[in-house]
Amino acid sequence: MAAASFARALCLHMLLLFLVVGSARCKTVKRDVKALNEIKSSLGWRVVYSWVGDDPCGHGDLPPWSGVTCSQQGDYRVVTELEVYAVSIVGPFPTAVTNLLDLRRL
Repeated sequence: MAAASFARALCLHMLLLFLVVGSARCKTVKRDVKALNEIKSSLGWRVVYSWVGDDPCGHGDLPPWSGVTCSQQGDYRVVTELEVYAVSIVGPFPTAVTNLLDLRRL
């Protein structure tokens, strides 16, 4: 009985490890990366300095960009929220935001 319980626990831990490692390798869908980079570059002198790295949803040791929230969608991550007050964006907003097709909150 103890061996079966141990085997189930081991299988559960292996499954969780697989899910965590698998999601850590996921990258943000290129369309969203391009849109956020266009937003960043269109801000000119108001550029968001905390938006560093190649992946706005974070990758490896880099955290997600400030004000950007992402969700898993299949093998990729998509941008679902963009909190403009968190990064002090004011005034006319770049039209590239319309390319964030999974955006639920702005």
